[in-house]
Amino acid sequence: MLAVGALAVLLFDLVVDPYRMVDLVDVPGLNARKPEAEHQIRLLKAYDVERAHARTLLMGNSRVEVGLDPESIALAAAPHPIYNMAIPGAGLREQIRYFQHARAAGPVQFIVLGLDFVDFLTWPTVSARSPRERAPYEERLLVLDDGTPNPERLRALVHDATTAFFSFAAFRDSVLTVLEQGPGNSDRTPLGFNPLEEYNSIVHREGHYALFYQRDQENIAQRARGPKDVRLGDGRPGPELEELRRLLAFCRAQRIGVLLFIHPYHARLIETFRITGLWPAFETWKRELVRLIEEDRRANPDTVPLQLWDFSGIGPWTSETVPEEGDTRTEMRWYWEAGHYKKSLGDLALDRMLSPEHAPAGATDFGMTLTAANLEAVLAADRRAELQYRASHLATIELLETFLPAPKRPAP
Repeated sequence: MLAVGALAVLLFDLVVDPYRMVDLVDVPGLNARKPEAEHQIRLLKAYDVERAHARTLLMGNSRVEVGLDPESIALAAAPHPIYNMAIPGAGLREQIRYFQHARAAGPVQFIVLGLDFVDFLTWPTVSARSPRERAPYEERLLVLDDGTPNPERLRALVHDATTAFFSFAAFRDSVLTVLEQGPGNSDRTPLGFNPLEEYNSIVHREGHYALFYQRDQENIAQRARGPKDVRLGDGRPGPELEELRRLLAFCRAQRIGVLLFIHPYHARLIETFRITGLWPAFETWKRELVRLIEEDRRANPDTVPLQLWDFSGIGPWTSETVPEEGDTRTEMRWYWEAGHYKKSLGDLALDRMLSPEHAPAGATDFGMTLTAANLEAVLAADRRAELQYRASHLATIELLETFLPAPKRPAP
């Protein structure tokens, strides 16, 4: 009897498949939505991208996962299939490791990589060349960092299968998956995109103001206590800049197309950079990125030039008005909160980069390519735009400044 019960639980978990590990069946109202995969996102994306055999990857952290839709019309000309491989909270190192995994599973030809300033911040004493310990997620990837087959893969596969189908947590999550098939719960599409539907519930219940307020608090607390440069103490580029250099060199050698872009942060997030003392590092970061691009162009003069798009300048698109506190009726068009833009703005960014004929006529001032020739002029324009925003949003600036942690008092 016990064996029959265990078999029934196993079959139930296999059919529901709460983390989309095997994807045997897809039944609307039963298991088509995978809200509980939120707790096993690295597992889900690893096996999802293997099945996808993607030729185009959308890469980055949660900003890309919720902002760039693989089914956007702007990506029509990109090699298909397209998969959104962005992982919430992942730094560039982890993104590259999943890229290597995806390439081992299929013929990746093109990547769109969202670059996040905060991922590149580093403490001055970190060594860019220190060997890194293998992270737990790497055990399930198809290849090691050097591209050779991963000897831990089979063991990790068995462990993941146990986690997904033979554990109490899996049974609990299978039950919850069935119960949470309605809209408004966290879910990723089979192409890896997260429409962030759970935020709709928050907006209708508390309003966008609450989302911005909470995220602004978190951002300022993290940035105030965190590192303040993208370079090491001796002036060398930090580890993530070196990771990016390595990725670009690999993609050039393998004839993989690359499109880089800086996220369209809302002006309130840009203000948190200034308030927490990160503005100089923000400019240094862009200079370092342009330097990498110029090095790539000199090393590959006969190929299509690598492009770096910057959508972070404060302007009409990135300074959308935040509804007042208590307003639960107004829905913002472009943003969920200061750090996460909606698919609508992601589509516009993709249009500007890949399909300008689809972009609205008035969107020509949204984003621009950064080069050595225009960089300093762009940075100067960004400073002027920030001053104008600050002058016209004094109440917002005062609110953000209240989130700064109190300075520590010296010991008596």
